[in-house]
Amino acid sequence: MAETSTQNSPMSYLEKISAGPSVVAADDRSAFLSQAKNAALPAKDIEEWRKNDAEAFPWSVVENATPETRTETSINVRSGLTLDALLATPADFPKFAAMLDFETNDMDARFLAYHCAMSSPVCLRVPANTTGVVIDLVQNHTGPGLAAPATLIVVERGAEAIVHDRWKTNGSNVPLIGRTEIIVREGARLHYVNDEELDQSPAIYRMGRIHVERDGYVNWCTFTTGAPWHVAKLRLDLDGVNTEAHLSGLFSGDGQARAEHRTHQHHNTPNGFSNLLFKTLLAGEAHSIYQGIITVPQHAQKTDAYQTCRNLMLDPGTHADAIPKLEIIADDVKCSHGASIGHLNKEQMFYLQARGLNYRQALTAIATGFAEEVINTVPDELEDVQESWRTRVARTVGRASGH
Repeated sequence: MAETSTQNSPMSYLEKISAGPSVVAADDRSAFLSQAKNAALPAKDIEEWRKNDAEAFPWSVVENATPETRTETSINVRSGLTLDALLATPADFPKFAAMLDFETNDMDARFLAYHCAMSSPVCLRVPANTTGVVIDLVQNHTGPGLAAPATLIVVERGAEAIVHDRWKTNGSNVPLIGRTEIIVREGARLHYVNDEELDQSPAIYRMGRIHVERDGYVNWCTFTTGAPWHVAKLRLDLDGVNTEAHLSGLFSGDGQARAEHRTHQHHNTPNGFSNLLFKTLLAGEAHSIYQGIITVPQHAQKTDAYQTCRNLMLDPGTHADAIPKLEIIADDVKCSHGASIGHLNKEQMFYLQARGLNYRQALTAIATGFAEEVINTVPDELEDVQESWRTRVARTVGRASGH
C-alpha cells in the first residue's frame, strides 16, 4: 500500500481500499488497473453484444473517485452462526481470490479488471453441515467514481443458508460493476437473493457465476429497475449429478429504463435439473432484452432443463426482445424454452372492472399478479423482502398510463 506523503496529502481511493486485508492484494489492484486501461472492448459484431454497446458505458467517470469515495459493508446475521464464524479468514483468501479469476482475453476483460482493481469483496463461508443461517448483506457506495460490489460465497458440504445481498449507491452519475461468485458444495443448499437499490446510476454491469456440486441445490432470485445502460450476465454450472437449480429474475422498469439479461445454464453432468423464470414489467418507454442459452453436452444424459421469459407491456412505448436458445447434444433429456411478449389483456381488464374495480385498480391487480410468481421464489424467511419488491412493482405500475 502506498503511504501518505510528507505533505500529508489525502490517500487516493485505490490506496484506501488497499489498506485493509482483502482477497485482492494492493500490488494486484495496480496490475488490474493497468490491465483495465489497456483492455479492448467487445467487438460490436459479437453476437452476445449485438444488442448493447460496450463503448457507451461511462468509462470517463470510472476513475473519478475522491478521498470521500467509499463502500461501506453491513452484515446482519438474522439466525444461525455468529458473523465471525461465517466470514472468511485470511487463510481462506487465496481460495476466494481464485473465484475472481478470468481469462486475459475474455471479451469483458475491461469490466472485470476494473472491478478487481476497485472492489473489496465480501467473502462468506458457511461451514459444513450448518443449518438455519439467514444473512442480510448491504454494500453501500457513496461518493463519485465506480461502485464495485462483490460477493463471494462458499456453502460447504451439507450446509444450508439464505443470503439477501443488497447493492446500493448514493448520488447520481455513479456507474456500477458488480460480481457474485457462488460455490455450492456436495449436498449443500443456498437461497441467494440479490437486490439493486441504485440511485440514478447511469450504467450497471453485473456478472454472476454459480457452481453446484453433487446433490447440491441453489435458488437464485434477483430484482432490478434497470438503468440507461444495463447488462447482467449469469452463468450456472451444474458440476455434479443430482443437482438442482432454480433461477428467477424480475425487471420492473419505467421511463427510459433499460435492462439486458444474459443467462447460460450449463449442464456438465447427468441427472441435473434447472429451471429459469425471467419476467419483465415495463411502463413508459422501458426496454428489456433477454438472451438465454441451455447447454447439454453428450455426457449430460437425463438432464431436465427449462427456460421461460415473459414480458408484460403496460404502455405502447415499451419494447422487449427475447432470444432463447438450446444447445443440446445429449439425446435422453427434457429441455424446453419459451418466450412471450404481451400487452394488457382487455378481457381480464373488463372482468375486473365489471366487478367494481376502477381502471387503475384493475391495472394494478393484473400487473402485480404477473410479478407475484417471481416474488414468491424469495424464501418466506425474507418476508420483508417480498413486501419491498411488491412496493417497487406498485411504483412501476403507478407510473404507467395503461393505454
